[in-house]
Amino acid sequence: MTEISENTSKRITSLRFLLMLFVMIKHNALVNGLFMAELPFDESKATTFIKEFFANGLGELAVPVFFIFSAYLFAMSEDTYFTKLRKRFYSIFVPYSIWTVFYFGAWIALKKFSIITGFVNPCMDLHEWTFRDYFLRFVGYNGIIHFPFVGSFWFLRDLMLLFLLSPVLLFFDKKNPFVFYF
Repeated sequence: MTEISENTSKRITSLRFLLMLFVMIKHNALVNGLFMAELPFDESKATTFIKEFFANGLGELAVPVFFIFSAYLFAMSEDTYFTKLRKRFYSIFVPYSIWTVFYFGAWIALKKFSIITGFVNPCMDLHEWTFRDYFLRFVGYNGIIHFPFVGSFWFLRDLMLLFLLSPVLLFFDKKNPFVFYF
């Protein structure tokens, strides 16, 4: 496979900016229940349609396109599979780990000083956690919640998993190319 052209790289970079905006709009819609703050005027059906189109239409499209970009760039690289994994380890896993440990440490400190008691599940007593509990919250598969401790890192976790599984996925794709598309 060949490296991508400079023109393709610029197009992906431009689209990434738009996709980031769509993700922000979607997250804003989730936080506020509808979309942004209440408008200072009566909403028409057209305004409601536009808000829904950007939040639930384009906003829902952004994350899958980010996965497609990542897969495309991963596949187009001329590096060996293990070289690609090593690069992804340093560019995804290491920052994921550092930020999760930092966030978790801050969360423990705030919980210890009762600063965030209203935001913390009282059933989660840290003194009773085992190494397994910490690990499962790090990766986000603890049987109850399927998000990592830093919830917005689910994308990075899933991206790392797909990179690891890419040879298996490629093998099955070559055997039955249409299975993954339907």
